[in-house]
Amino acid sequence: MILSTHVSLFNIIFGNRQSDVFAFYQLSNSVIVLDEIQSYKNKIWSEIICYLKELAKMFNIKIIIMSATLPDLDILSRFQAQAVDLLENSSRFFAVDCFKNRVKLNYDLLKIDKDNILDELKIHLKQYLKSDKKILIEFIKKKTAHDFWVDLQENEDFKDIQIEYLSGDDSIAERKRILDKVKKATDTIILVSTQVIEAGVDIDMDIGYKNISKLDSEEQFLGRINRSCKKEGIAYFFEVDEASNIYKDDVRLSESIVLKDVNMQKVLELKLFDEYYKKVLETTMGKYGYHFDEFIKDISDLNYESISTHMKLIDDTQDMVQIYLIRTLYVDGEFLDGKQIWDSYVDLWENGRKTMSYAEWKIELSRITSKMNNFIYQVSKHNLHIGKFYEQMGNIICLEDGDKYFTKDKFNREILYIKN
Repeated sequence: MILSTHVSLFNIIFGNRQSDVFAFYQLSNSVIVLDEIQSYKNKIWSEIICYLKELAKMFNIKIIIMSATLPDLDILSRFQAQAVDLLENSSRFFAVDCFKNRVKLNYDLLKIDKDNILDELKIHLKQYLKSDKKILIEFIKKKTAHDFWVDLQENEDFKDIQIEYLSGDDSIAERKRILDKVKKATDTIILVSTQVIEAGVDIDMDIGYKNISKLDSEEQFLGRINRSCKKEGIAYFFEVDEASNIYKDDVRLSESIVLKDVNMQKVLELKLFDEYYKKVLETTMGKYGYHFDEFIKDISDLNYESISTHMKLIDDTQDMVQIYLIRTLYVDGEFLDGKQIWDSYVDLWENGRKTMSYAEWKIELSRITSKMNNFIYQVSKHNLHIGKFYEQMGNIICLEDGDKYFTKDKFNREILYIKN
C-alpha cells in the first residue's frame, strides 16, 4: 500500500520528468483510491475522468473515486464506458436523521452588510461565552482570520475565553498543540481558522460560523460540527470576503449555486448534491469544453510538456522558498533545540555518507527531517527581505533568532518582507 497526495499521483500520471516516468509503469494492475476528488480544479474535470477511464482500461487498474459530495463525473466523459456506482442508492444515507439533521443551518448573518459583519460576529458570539461550547469560526482569507483572532484576544468581553488560531502557516507541532487543546477543552473555547480546517482534521465542535464559498466546502465544514451526533449542532453562514476573489475561474461560485441563493440553501439542508452538481457540470462543459479538445490534440501530438502543465493540480511553487527558524520548542514532552537539529542536518549531508551505509544515512536523514518540520515555513521569494542569514542548504534558508518572526506566538510572515 502506498499513501500519496493528489499532486504526487497526478505528477506520475501526467508529468514529464524522469522521476515521474520511473513511477508510471508501477500503476499497472493496481487499485487506486481517490478521496475528495471535488477539490480538484473543475476546469480539468473532463480531462481527468476521460483520461482515468482510458488509463484503467489499458493498465488493468481499478479506480475508486469517493467523496461526501461526489459529483457524477460520467456526465463529462465522451462516449466512454460508464463508471459503476458502488452504492446503488447513496442518497438514502444522506437522508438518515443523524446525518441530515445533525447540524441546524442558519443564514441570518448573510443579511448583514459586509462592512458590519465582523462587529456583528463578535456580538453574536457573546451568547455562547458561558455555555461551555466549542466554537469554530472559518474565514476564507488568511488575513481576515488572523485579524479577527487578534481582535478577539484584545477584546475585554473575551478576556476569560480560550481563543486559538489555526492556519496553513502553523508548524506540525503548533497544529498538534492547537487540535489537542480543542479536543480536550471542557470550557468554552473559540477556534478561528482558515480553510485548512476542512480537510483531514478530526475535531468535534458544537457551534460553527463560516464565510460562504463553494457548496461542497460548506458541507466539509459541517462535517466538523457535532461530528459525534451526541449533542445539538448549529452552523451560521456569513460573508465578509468574496470567494470569487480567491478561487479564480471556479464555476461553483456562480451566483445561482452559492448559499446566497435560497434554492442552494435547500440543497445543502436536504443534501441534494446531485441537483447541485448537475448545474455545476453543465456549466463546466460549456465553459471549459475547448480545453478538452486542446488536451486531446496534445495527447495525439505527444506534447508531454503541455499536458504536464495543463494537468497540474496546484500552481507552480518555483517562486517559494523554505525558511528554517532557529528556536527552542517543547514538543510531545521533549525540548527541541532548533540550532542543534539544523547543525545535525548539515553535518549529515556533509559527512554522513563518509561514515554510514546508504541505508543508515537515509534512516537518520528521515529522523532529522521529521524534527526539522517543526521549524520550517514556506514563503514566497517575491520581495523577501531576510538580510544576513545563518546558513543555507539547498532550498532551505536558516535564520537565527527565530522567535522575532512570531507575533502572539504565531508565525508572522509579513516580518520577512519588511526592509530593515
